Amino acid sequence: MLQLGEESFFALARKNEVNGILIPDLPFEESELIRKLGEATGIPLISLVAPTSKKRIEMIASNAQGFLYCVSSLGVTGVRDTLPETLNDFLTEVKRHSRVPVVVGFGISTSEQVSMLKNYCDGVVIGSALVQKIEQLNDLLQTEEKKEEALAEFRRYARSLTAPLR
Repeated sequence: MLQLGEESFFALARKNEVNGILIPDLPFEESELIRKLGEATGIPLISLVAPTSKKRIEMIASNAQGFLYCVSSLGVTGVRDTLPETLNDFLTEVKRHSRVPVVVGFGISTSEQVSMLKNYCDGVVIGSALVQKIEQLNDLLQTEEKKEEALAEFRRYARSLTAPLR
């Protein structure tokens, strides 16, 4: 985006049927131009909101486009054994102010966590757990005779994570 320029980026994104963009390190206070270009081109800027002050949560949630990505806990992404005890309260606060669907990610790695969260959000993002599973299956994925078996195992694993949503 920086190399192309914002307007050229959005024109190219529109041409290539991009449905939304997420810029992880873009502070909300610096996002107005991107949000306006997103509105004008129909490509929403997906905002991230972390468990911070209620005032900041309201500011970000009330201006969200597309969907709102809630960061489950402060810090880096990755698999976590437990989620913060305050997560449900945080999600409830976000949903109170959001006009768009609310999803939660960062550390979601078990079907039990998905089950716990499903009544507080509209979706979950599971990233690191899936990457870890791919890494575990990497050797099988490299061999033609075992590739289908590995893909089937990956599909079973991914479905097991989302089973509470069905």
